Amino acid sequence: MARLRVLAAAFAMMLALLAGVARGQMNPLRELELSAGDLELLTTTADRLYESGRPGAVETWSNPESGNSGTVEILELFEREGLPCRRVEHVVKIERDPVPKRLLLASCRVPDGRWLLV
Repeated sequence: MARLRVLAAAFAMMLALLAGVARGQMNPLRELELSAGDLELLTTTADRLYESGRPGAVETWSNPESGNSGTVEILELFEREGLPCRRVEHVVKIERDPVPKRLLLASCRVPDGRWLLV
């Protein structure tokens, strides 16, 4: 009976991680008409904060090629299903749009070290 519970728990954790991966692939940042260079800068900036930042920490990014820029701020540290997570606010300034775009997102670090949106 104990072995069955362990197997059931392992299966449940695997399903939860797969669901997180699926959600992580639905990235609302991709809907902002950012260039591949913008997304790379934004992602690198966010990853740096995920690893070392605390609530209130802010990093900026800017792409001189596109004219787009933004900030990433950690709002909260939390855990989800035993994984370390961060709630962040992205403010993205697109050169041809005078209104900055604000997105509140959460990401968790999965066992292989990647940060995925949840």
